[in-house]
Amino acid sequence: MEHVQKPGEEHPPLRLESADRTIRRPELVRERFAGVLKFLAHVELEVDRNELEPLTITPTRREVGRVLSADVWSHQEMAHGHLLDQLEGDLGVTPEEPSMTVPLRMKRLGAVARWEPIQ
Repeated sequence: MEHVQKPGEEHPPLRLESADRTIRRPELVRERFAGVLKFLAHVELEVDRNELEPLTITPTRREVGRVLSADVWSHQEMAHGHLLDQLEGDLGVTPEEPSMTVPLRMKRLGAVARWEPIQ
């Protein structure tokens, strides 16, 4: 557990106010990188769904895995996503809502995952 908590202590989530979002040529950045920024923000902000899927298919997951995902990794990734969302707003790009739906196939697997042979 100590090993899992250490990265969170050594590398806390970014503070949004610490980022310099100065853009000297927003039209050029928007033209070249809007699609990339949109993709990156979308991926980072779907971290909650990425946490829901393993929880669905591994309901007996150890506490160490839960702490790593929910208490360390999730906070860091969400901070990245929010920063990228702000940058999109600075460029006049409308952020997309991340998908928070766990697919039916994951739910079905989760329903039988409590049985040890499935694990």
